[in-house]
Amino acid sequence: MIGARRRRALVTDPGWWLVLPLFAFVLVFTALPVLDTLRLSFGVGQGGRGATLAHYRALASSPVFWRALGNTVLVTGLSLTLQLVLGLAVALTLARRFPGWRLLRTLVLLPLGVPTIVAGAVMLLVFARAGYLNAILWHVADVAERLPGQSGGDASSTSPSPSSSPTSRSA
Repeated sequence: MIGARRRRALVTDPGWWLVLPLFAFVLVFTALPVLDTLRLSFGVGQGGRGATLAHYRALASSPVFWRALGNTVLVTGLSLTLQLVLGLAVALTLARRFPGWRLLRTLVLLPLGVPTIVAGAVMLLVFARAGYLNAILWHVADVAERLPGQSGGDASSTSPSPSSSPTSRSA
């Protein structure tokens, strides 16, 4: 009985439906390209060349590959361990109250806000009323107005002159 109620809540709860675009995005732009790359890696490419199983065998027998893989695993393991230890130490330090804890918290959390502030400043530079994008669009509009056949153009445009209007001929 509880399982049926929970299933019904999953279908009727709008929160789950709001997550569907995220799942679709991840599926289309992450999972499908990875799966397609794996599919292509086992096939024969154009002209009979491609990443076939023979290439994988050659890669697995290469000592350079194994050394590179070992270095990658080592660097990954060390960096994750260091990040975990330092992050935990900073989190435990920030959780305690001591003289100057507000200043330390500000100094530690300040770099988290900088990218947002920089992104906002760039958006203002580009999209503001006097921003770069509007300046470019004004220049494009100026050029477009000078093209023949456009309204507001010069006298050499292809728009009809007042003397050739139908009402002036009948007079």
